[in-house]
Amino acid sequence: MGGGLRGDLREGGDEMTLTIAGKAFKNKTAAKEYTKGILNQYKPGDVVSSEDLDFLTEALLLRGEAGLDKIGCGILCIRVAETRYGNQGFILRRFDGSETDFSYIKCFQKSNDKANFIAACRTAILRDKPFKAAGYHVHHRGKPFKDIVNGFIEETGLDPSKVEIDGLGDMGIEKSFKDPELSERFRQYHGERAELEILSVEDHKAEHRGRR
Repeated sequence: MGGGLRGDLREGGDEMTLTIAGKAFKNKTAAKEYTKGILNQYKPGDVVSSEDLDFLTEALLLRGEAGLDKIGCGILCIRVAETRYGNQGFILRRFDGSETDFSYIKCFQKSNDKANFIAACRTAILRDKPFKAAGYHVHHRGKPFKDIVNGFIEETGLDPSKVEIDGLGDMGIEKSFKDPELSERFRQYHGERAELEILSVEDHKAEHRGRR
């Protein structure tokens, strides 16, 4: 895997700088956007270049033990694949032939507990989402999805860090609640509060930009 595989964080003034594979970023958000650019420059089935492989390997190490678990015995290559949600994601192949997916976004998050909980909530409502054609997204009109999730957490008194989630291991692309009753409980809570509509990708992006 080469040498120098640790992302380097240094505090300078009021900013936290981040160096990954010799590339300097002013913060994790900038590094995340750069990594997104790597993902989007490839097509499903493409293997990333050696330079991008080094970068992604160091980015994974920012996740600590979770990143080391993903790397395992060492990374032979990383390719881009299409997920079941129609997005692109990374798949790494280890030297022993085993494979796992990984989220580049998680490399730059402080904690994954809330993100995993939200992902499980999304899985719980999959069958309730209306059909959409390619190039369109399902949009939550009115109350955003994360606000619905936050309301559910507040109403139930749940601690996301203590809720058991399936799909966190290798190839765990779809995360779900281990407790089917909790999954159904959120599905009903969401159904009573969500207003869904179909928007083009561009209109969907515009809606979210307007909420910032």
